[in-house]
Amino acid sequence: MSRIDVALIGAGNRGRAVFGAYALRHPERMRIVALAEPREDRRLATAAEHGLAPEQIFADWRGLLRARPDAHAAIVATGDTEHVEPALAAIAAGYHLLLEKPIAPQPADCLRVTEAAERAGRILQIGHVLRYTDFYARVHEIVASG
Repeated sequence: MSRIDVALIGAGNRGRAVFGAYALRHPERMRIVALAEPREDRRLATAAEHGLAPEQIFADWRGLLRARPDAHAAIVATGDTEHVEPALAAIAAGYHLLLEKPIAPQPADCLRVTEAAERAGRILQIGHVLRYTDFYARVHEIVASG
């Protein structure tokens, strides 16, 4: 498997402690090449962990996407109610997208994001982290059994 270079939008719990930590543990699989995070403390700490230069660091996702970092994909790990606009912009910029759940609070916005990815021919993966819990494993067994 070749390494995937990603632009990370949001360096909170999921962005820094999950996706960022994965990149640090598996640099042969994933590398953070750009970061957007409005909170300075999180932005600076995450940037230092990944050895990012000042031109790779942004306080806002808009600046990151305007800069068009050389990345295969973007990860949107902003707050739950702040996913739609950066997701749509990342897709429009040509990135494949890993989008933390929920896609959006409103069903119409969920459709906007999924339809944008389909039109652009971009991969859209939603980070449903609970899908491997015992509860969902049992639901899968029940559904699969007919």
